[in-house]
Amino acid sequence: MGDGLCTEEDRHAGRTRLRIGAVAGAGRVHTSGHGAGIRGGGRTDSDTDIPPWARFAGSGEVDYATASMYLRTEQPRRALPFLRSAVGGRRSAVGGLESGYTRNSAWYRAKLAGVLLQAEEVEEACAEMHVVLDTQASISSPRLMRRMEAFRRRASVYDTAKAQDCAARIRDTLGDTA
Repeated sequence: MGDGLCTEEDRHAGRTRLRIGAVAGAGRVHTSGHGAGIRGGGRTDSDTDIPPWARFAGSGEVDYATASMYLRTEQPRRALPFLRSAVGGRRSAVGGLESGYTRNSAWYRAKLAGVLLQAEEVEEACAEMHVVLDTQASISSPRLMRRMEAFRRRASVYDTAKAQDCAARIRDTLGDTA
């Protein structure tokens, strides 16, 4: 990489290193980490700035952890880009959390829908929840049902047709199971 050129994967590795440091509370995270990530081609196996527990983490896990950090500080709008990336939404990163497991995919999408609603992105939140509802029939997860019910309660306070339709669909889907 001596030619100064780097791939998007290299840049992503540098950003990932910065976020891991921030999530880990490294305290001395600075922009040189980004440059080192680019120069090092994302080689995290020899990087001393990344905590040992985070070396195995993929970009999806790091993005999800970063989103969680912002949610703990009640900043849902700042969490959204990371959560969208982790879930595999429009701004999907390589290695997102979307998997072949329907339950996991529904769980993460329901989380994204809830955060979108917190950020008052009602239409997008409802669109995400409809994706969850489209796959929910094959899932028997009480935790997912509780998350959907919590979303229904929050969505029902919005006086928009999409929010009311989404809340009604959740109610009809869950019935008395929530």
